[in-house]
Amino acid sequence: MPAKASAPSVSSNSTHAMTAVTAGTRKKRPATFDARAHFEVDQEFHPDATPRLDASGNRLPEFWEKWFWTTITNSSASLFRESVDLPGLEPSLPTRLRLRVWGLNDMPSTDHSLNKSDHYLFYQFGNVDFTGLRGWDRLRPLTVDTTVIGLTETGNVLTARVPSAAEIGELPALQGRRNDQVGVAWFDIFYPRRFVPVGNELVFDSDPSWGKTVYDIGPFTVGSDSLRIFDVTDPYQPIEILQPEVTTMAGGRRGSVADHGYRQAWADAAALLFPLGSRLAAVGWRGS
Repeated sequence: MPAKASAPSVSSNSTHAMTAVTAGTRKKRPATFDARAHFEVDQEFHPDATPRLDASGNRLPEFWEKWFWTTITNSSASLFRESVDLPGLEPSLPTRLRLRVWGLNDMPSTDHSLNKSDHYLFYQFGNVDFTGLRGWDRLRPLTVDTTVIGLTETGNVLTARVPSAAEIGELPALQGRRNDQVGVAWFDIFYPRRFVPVGNELVFDSDPSWGKTVYDIGPFTVGSDSLRIFDVTDPYQPIEILQPEVTTMAGGRRGSVADHGYRQAWADAAALLFPLGSRLAAVGWRGS
């Protein structure tokens, strides 16, 4: 965890060199930040999932995947199913799913109708239940990128399967010959996350469009003297943010950091420690 790195405090010399923030300046208090949860297991090796060329001979932008989570086929028993927890999710806002799969075989033209593709994928997540006939051919990738609502912090389930030959409307005489193999590579969930720590830790990236901002982070379940916050934009040189405002809230304590003009040293430090697009880490430290 970057927050647990050995971090230098802000020195008085550095503070004096910073530009003061004018008192009374309006500041945003964002309720959420953009979080990304990445899910990937490399347990099947399929080195032939390329060449990285499309049907016109142009180079594909996708990374050449060689390792895959699992293979799903048009067998009725073949199903990808993964539970997804999203700590701090704000359920009233939309979430984005990005799923990467790859065709693992080039089906002979004699094994499917001319109007049918080599590969198809059905998937379900939240309110999305996709059963459209979006097909692709050969050893090529497919990236699902869609907006999802109806998720919760725990207990979400992503499922993906290859439809049967009958489901895609294949000719009865060819249904028994169809062999659709698809490799599941990984998936990402981009979601709005509240400033709520898990295990007394939270890392987030500030949005460059926010400008002057107050970050209210909590609840922490440790004492106020154990709450520490760092700018870890450079993970090799983290900088501790001194004097966070600590208040009591339901479930524990809240740490607030901002460019408050009424605290000059803090305001000056914040002008340096919160450049646009910074990465911040907050941790409730328990003594050893």
